[in-house]
Amino acid sequence: MQKKIAALEKQLQWEKLRADALDTLINVAEDKLNISIRKKVWKPTVREIKKAYSSVSLQTICRLLGYTPQAYHKHMSKTMRLHLQEGLVLQQIQQIRKHQPRCGGRKLFIELLPFFDQHNIKMGRDAFFDLLRRNKLLVRKLKRNVYTTMSKHHFRRYPNLAKDFTPLKAHELWVADITYIPTKHRHAYLFLITDAYSRKIVGFHLSDDMKVSSGIMALKKSTGTKAAGCHCDTP
Repeated sequence: MQKKIAALEKQLQWEKLRADALDTLINVAEDKLNISIRKKVWKPTVREIKKAYSSVSLQTICRLLGYTPQAYHKHMSKTMRLHLQEGLVLQQIQQIRKHQPRCGGRKLFIELLPFFDQHNIKMGRDAFFDLLRRNKLLVRKLKRNVYTTMSKHHFRRYPNLAKDFTPLKAHELWVADITYIPTKHRHAYLFLITDAYSRKIVGFHLSDDMKVSSGIMALKKSTGTKAAGCHCDTP
């Protein structure tokens, strides 16, 4: 009997030392990381202990962690209210996105401010963006890099005869270039013929491709006066 008592006392001493070590570990972590670990994790800890030991009362578990059952119930009530409010906000976002699929987070937040006031929802911009991020509702940026000049190609490279040439009057030198215009579903390409002296656009053609024929169309549409030379940096 005495051996059993001694073994139990030894086990009790070990468990006490283990609890002190864990408590010290948390204190050191809080001091080094400058965060309140106990405050952040005690509520999930209560839930996990209750799942593992259903026979132990909630009051006992809370007191073991240094909190009251009232504090736990208050937190649960606040969490349920927050989930309800987030559900309402998500419904409003879906309604707006039906008509404006690419409505961004900032515009959504501004449009929902009257809704927040109406339903007494206190949600800042950062919390709103966190909600969008958790539900994968952030609008991805469209890739807008369109290259109209390609230097690495297999075509013949003609020498730049206009490199050191300075036009002294109109129509001595024209410059050809291509720019893109974003549309709803794709890009359109604008071929321009510009007079290097007057900076006047003497010809243009709008196309949905970058074929050579489109550039020739811009040249054909240029004004009646012909230039002495035309420079283009696109193949």
